[in-house]
Amino acid sequence: MTGDEVASMINGCLRYIAASKLPSPLPTNPLEYLKWREKVSEPREINEDDEDAWFELDRLLAKEPGVGWRILAELASRCDDEDSCAQLAAGPLRTFLHAHRDEFSSQIEEELMQNAGLRAAFNWMQQ
Repeated sequence: MTGDEVASMINGCLRYIAASKLPSPLPTNPLEYLKWREKVSEPREINEDDEDAWFELDRLLAKEPGVGWRILAELASRCDDEDSCAQLAAGPLRTFLHAHRDEFSSQIEEELMQNAGLRAAFNWMQQ
């Protein structure tokens, strides 16, 4: 993959994460819950190209784990809030670790020391 293709995939994944998040803040009382539930019930508009990028990342993690790992690490570094990190943890990070944890253990450890977004996603999985 070229640098432009990687950047396009990462940007698409970031847009997919943003579009598929639950509305926030979470409700704290019944009135807020009713308003929040209305937002949750509204159909979300997710760009097909962004959705394709998200699923292409999943494919790369399975079929080309070296390429997928580099993209996943960069994507994690660009996740800017806890919800994004949680979504990354629940999806591609969990998939990658399940299939390739042993093979990539040294790269994972190194990246966890340097990459706050990956560390936040990894910590979210530990909860």
